[in-house]
Amino acid sequence: MRKIIILICLIVSTQLFVQAQNVPTPKSHFGFSIGDNYHLATFTQTEAYLKKIAATSKKVKLQVIGKTEEGRNQYMVIVSDPNNLANEEKYNSIAQKLARAEDLTRQKLKNYLMKERR
Repeated sequence: MRKIIILICLIVSTQLFVQAQNVPTPKSHFGFSIGDNYHLATFTQTEAYLKKIAATSKKVKLQVIGKTEEGRNQYMVIVSDPNNLANEEKYNSIAQKLARAEDLTRQKLKNYLMKERR
């Protein structure tokens, strides 16, 4: 009896987890597989799909990075662990400091990276 209860709990928890991570496939959204002959997704369809993924998954963030030549939003899709997405500003700051490398010696770089790992 105990094994049956544990098995039922395991099945129910697995189903809840799968439902929580129910990210739509491109085929379910567009009606065709990406790369199928004679099928191309429009900008509007792709934008709607990206928004749907970002709304469904905790691991995806959709960020507008500017405008296209046609005046549409240009998106950057960030895929990462939810904890990393929560600390996005911290990682942007680190990337900026490392990219500029102003007045950055090897020792300062080592010290900085060791400090940020904590």
